[in-house]
Amino acid sequence: MVPMSKSQYLFMLLPIPVFLIGLLGMFGREGKEGEERPIMQPKWRWVYRIGGIVMLGWTMQLAGVI
Repeated sequence: MVPMSKSQYLFMLLPIPVFLIGLLGMFGREGKEGEERPIMQPKWRWVYRIGGIVMLGWTMQLAGVI
């Protein structure tokens, strides 16, 4: 069996987060007018922001930029 290269792994793994977000969007709800989302409450905002930076770094590392 021939070992897979990094680009082949990237091709397989990169669409997974987009698929999961789309799947969550299909089963999620819009919420009421003016309702604040749980992740945007003041005590969770830092988790949301740091998680975004971590995901950006992970994606860049997968793509071979860093």
